[in-house]
Amino acid sequence: TRAPGFRAGLRLALLSILFAGIVVTPLVELRLVKHFVEIRLAPPAVPVGASDLYSPWLATKDALHGIDPYSDAVMLQIQKDLYGKAVAPGSGLDPQAFVYPAYVIFLLAPWVLLPWPAAYFLFALFEPLFVALAAWLWLRICEIKTSRTTRIFILALVVTSWPAIWGTWSRQPSVYVVALIAISVFLFCRGSDVSSGVLLALATVKPQLVLLVAVWLLLLAVGYRRIRFIAAFALTFVALVAGSLLVVPGWIPRWIAASIEYTHHSGKGSLLVVLTGHSIGLGLGAGVLIALGIRLWQWRPDRKSTRLNSS
Repeated sequence: TRAPGFRAGLRLALLSILFAGIVVTPLVELRLVKHFVEIRLAPPAVPVGASDLYSPWLATKDALHGIDPYSDAVMLQIQKDLYGKAVAPGSGLDPQAFVYPAYVIFLLAPWVLLPWPAAYFLFALFEPLFVALAAWLWLRICEIKTSRTTRIFILALVVTSWPAIWGTWSRQPSVYVVALIAISVFLFCRGSDVSSGVLLALATVKPQLVLLVAVWLLLLAVGYRRIRFIAAFALTFVALVAGSLLVVPGWIPRWIAASIEYTHHSGKGSLLVVLTGHSIGLGLGAGVLIALGIRLWQWRPDRKSTRLNSS
């Protein structure tokens, strides 16, 4: 049984995201890119390059050797490797603190077995493939019927879009998380509850990316009594947290503190706040969330169906 209202909602959401990207990206570039590039190219130039991967990569390597990845010593080493010096307060430079949940070390462990130059190269090599995979899966999830030529054209546009190129250039781990989310939702639509739940739990290494999707899927799973999905997600998440506590004891409060400090850094936070100011941005963000919640509730699938189908 298909759920046309739900599918139509997904299509509309996807088109809205594409439109927002077209409209917002130039504004973001004008406001942020100059400042970002100035930070990234701050002298002296260093071998590790401008990479968002280096901080979690080095922190993971240290954690596996019994060093607290949230410590000031690790952050100082990252700063020296990236900038050639310690970052002074008020300098405008990103302090490059480790702000991931500690269980990201399980996902990054294979990468730290490689020397940094190899990890730096291979991480970027695979990222465009995962961008294309995520885009292709969302076309399948939304059941957007197109010719093969059109699909290839859409995928090419996505892979060569500004966010995708920027993510690849900066070796942003979020690219892989976005792919995990797409795979999880696709499997959820096909009724593969265990695999979907496991992958969704793995995607929580970027909580800010997966939170809304996870809440929505869990609510759907509760409504449809898809216990296998809920159990797979919960057990995987608990295993990740428990395992990471064995490797990095007591990391949760330190991660929360590091995350709060990170959001207060200049240039970090909601793009709506950056573009429109704090009060207006928060108001717009709250309005978007409320509207999204209402539409998702209206687009929920027929409760008589046992799963969401995907062709």
